[in-house]
Amino acid sequence: MERKYRRQLMLLADAVKRSAQGDEEAARDYVCLWYQLSSDVLEQLRAWRPDAVVKSPSGELLVVEAEREPMDSTPERLLLAAPLAPVSAWVAMEGLRRGLGLALIAEIRQLVPRAVALTPIPGLCTHWENPERMRSALALIGRAAVERVLEAQRGAVQTGALARVMELFGLDRTEAARLFGVRRQALDQWRRRGVPAQRQAKLATILSIGELLEKNLRSGVVPGVARKPAPAYGGRTMLQRIEADEHDALLESVRASLDWALPA
Repeated sequence: MERKYRRQLMLLADAVKRSAQGDEEAARDYVCLWYQLSSDVLEQLRAWRPDAVVKSPSGELLVVEAEREPMDSTPERLLLAAPLAPVSAWVAMEGLRRGLGLALIAEIRQLVPRAVALTPIPGLCTHWENPERMRSALALIGRAAVERVLEAQRGAVQTGALARVMELFGLDRTEAARLFGVRRQALDQWRRRGVPAQRQAKLATILSIGELLEKNLRSGVVPGVARKPAPAYGGRTMLQRIEADEHDALLESVRASLDWALPA
């Protein structure tokens, strides 16, 4: 850790000190730095132990559990360990900079099957000169960590919805990007980080259209139906109407046509 990540550890320690002075931005910096360092260490572990760490389709690094299934909660588990690291026994043993690194390594080892656990000297606790500043740092960092976890969870829901839309309509990345009027590179970022707020309403509407068609049509025909020009759409396809931001009107049209067709 000292050799490869010395600068990151120094930045982490500095962010803790600034958080102790009531700096909310420093607390967010600390959580971001912790998350990035966690990812860097997991990437290194993946190179050494490809059986222990895998990369998800969204780009997250996940520890493989003993049952040989990726642990989807890996990023959240490591993020939620961030607030307690500054007051861990590791920091009591080695000081803030080295102790934060050891706390992270110990946490990762707890997740990896068959890894030898790291245990600090028992009975040690971190002493801050100013207990009030310690409480301030822990409160701000804890809040920032929870916010980051919730943000990641919202992103995962949106990423799942985007993947479902692509599955329903049989879209490749280029076609999906065209529906939202963005480049394929932007869509790739959405798949990793979540869909931007200004695009979420459109995503939800497209998903509703796809789910409605799948529920009422024969299995496997939705991609073909969405690509077939229709006189009711001025000779355009459903996908072309969505691309033209007519998705709300299309949803109403699909609902009306299916409502009319069901009694018949």
